[in-house]
Amino acid sequence: MLKNNPITTPKNIPANIEFLISVILFICVIGICKIFYEIKDNKVS
Repeated sequence: MLKNNPITTPKNIPANIEFLISVILFICVIGICKIFYEIKDNKVS
């Protein structure tokens, strides 16, 4: 039952923070890729 409720168990707080960080990093990588793609388009056109 404890495994089904990671938010209520304080032991799993670091895991939730790691998941949050990985999501933020993923979003940042997508943003950087978009910026590089736009720079490539600007150089080509």
